[in-house]
Amino acid sequence: MKRIILLLVVLYSSPGLMTSLAGEVIKLSSKELEVLFIERNLEILAEAYQISMADAAIAQAKVWENPNLSVSNISFWSTSAQRNGEKNVIPPLFGKSGNNIEFSVELSQMISLARKRSKLVEVEKVSKEIAICQFEELLRSLKYEFRNIILNYSYTESLTEILSEQKTALEKLIRAYESQAINGNIASREVLRLKASQFEIDNEAVKLEKTIISLEKQIKSLLAIESPVRIHIDSSPDSYPKPANLLAENLIDQALSSRPDMSLKKLNLEYYAKNLRYEKAQRIPDLTVSLNYDRAGGVWKDFTGVGIGMDLPIFNRNKGNIKTMQYAIEQNKLHVRQQEINITNEVTESFTNYQKSYDFYFQDQHQLLIQEMKVMFQNYLKNMSERNISMIEFLDFMDVYRSNSEAWAEAKKDIGESFEELQYRIGHDLINNAQ
Repeated sequence: MKRIILLLVVLYSSPGLMTSLAGEVIKLSSKELEVLFIERNLEILAEAYQISMADAAIAQAKVWENPNLSVSNISFWSTSAQRNGEKNVIPPLFGKSGNNIEFSVELSQMISLARKRSKLVEVEKVSKEIAICQFEELLRSLKYEFRNIILNYSYTESLTEILSEQKTALEKLIRAYESQAINGNIASREVLRLKASQFEIDNEAVKLEKTIISLEKQIKSLLAIESPVRIHIDSSPDSYPKPANLLAENLIDQALSSRPDMSLKKLNLEYYAKNLRYEKAQRIPDLTVSLNYDRAGGVWKDFTGVGIGMDLPIFNRNKGNIKTMQYAIEQNKLHVRQQEINITNEVTESFTNYQKSYDFYFQDQHQLLIQEMKVMFQNYLKNMSERNISMIEFLDFMDVYRSNSEAWAEAKKDIGESFEELQYRIGHDLINNAQ
């Protein structure tokens, strides 16, 4: 937590301080980085606004239509002929003003029938659930991407450590052989051959360093970090559940019930079902009630009345929109079924891949081989220093040792990627039981 706070201080520091910290390395674990990722990723923060927008849409759906006020039939003047020679046919409105002025006023209010407003609210509530699922799906995808970047970072660091070990060993040999060459005990070409091998290692190390910088860039982009500090990820001990403790059938059931994209398909089906109810309610016309006032427009000089009106559902019975919703429901039923098939096959594939990666990585013979290779490497270094083996034998073993070490690092990365893919396909994190 202290390291997270330190990084946050750096992120929100002044530009001058950030410049002075350029090149500084902050060490964080993958768990700490994931906490920052969830809190700071801009795509996640932006998608969260969709939920707030859905809340606003629900509130808007509950609101009544505004009343309508209209003033019409206004006559600002009249002729003597219209008044039949009389001076004041219509009395003044206010004091001595507004005489002989005719107008009418109407106040009307539309009232929704067939519970249209409540049915629209139900539609918007489903839209909010869809927004929540879309947020969870984005989070699921970005977490999967983020964790794979972390795995690639750790894998590249492992390759760097392998090269660093060989480089250190070669440097000791080169110093010893250079001394022997000066004394004339060995040929200079042997020193040159060792230096050529060191050059190859240095070249590979530079490429790996560029890869690490690229991965750091991706991590900082996902964390919305612009500061020039460097991030180093502390590797933590690996802990993966035994495939034997997991049942494929249970994993499939979990995926079908918890994956956001599965929930989205079901919610889309519910959305169109709610919309069908709303469109059917649209067949019933809305009612409009009104209050009218007419000044000198009829038999009475001041007339007040009420009115009621509605559209006659003769030509438009909303059949087209109702049919559209019915077809959409049938279409989404097929989408739901197809998604169930996809998820079943995806989880089965991922579980099988994880099982194979786990069995390969944790095979006792492979674990023993790596340990033996490390011991053998030290023996080859000693024998090479004492010139008990030839240069060709030593360099051949160096290549074999490096290839096996890289293969082991790749197997470690593969089990991590297989596990993360399985979690992604299930839709939630698995409890990491002890191996």
